[in-house]
Amino acid sequence: MAAIIFDLDGVLADTEGLQYQGWLEALKPYDIITPKQDYIKEYAGKTGSIIEKEIISKYSLDIPAGKVLRQKEEWLMHWLRTNEAPLMHYAREAIEHFARKGIKLAVASGGPREEVELKLRKMKIFSMFDVIATRDDVRRGK
Repeated sequence: MAAIIFDLDGVLADTEGLQYQGWLEALKPYDIITPKQDYIKEYAGKTGSIIEKEIISKYSLDIPAGKVLRQKEEWLMHWLRTNEAPLMHYAREAIEHFARKGIKLAVASGGPREEVELKLRKMKIFSMFDVIATRDDVRRGK
């Protein structure tokens, strides 16, 4: 095996709940509350821009694209700067196992580079990766 590419949210970082909380905070001004189970069913695993587009359509919001996503990302960055990022159970052990075997490791994420790198640094695993690819590195994401 030459390399392993990990997704970040929900694979290495236990951050789906934080993503959900960020959307709740960003949607407060519009009086929109989505139950967590609905959020997971409808939006988990999707990129922020797709989630925002679907929310704007679903609730017929008259706001420019990017506004709610920016607010969500600002909330999340503030939270990450002041708290520890939660690592998924056994993620560190898996990463260390493959690194000891000399396998190249990479992270691919639909999140912005600043957020991805902050999460990896907070979880103390940033230096274990040979490559980090984010939405800032591609024209078309997932």
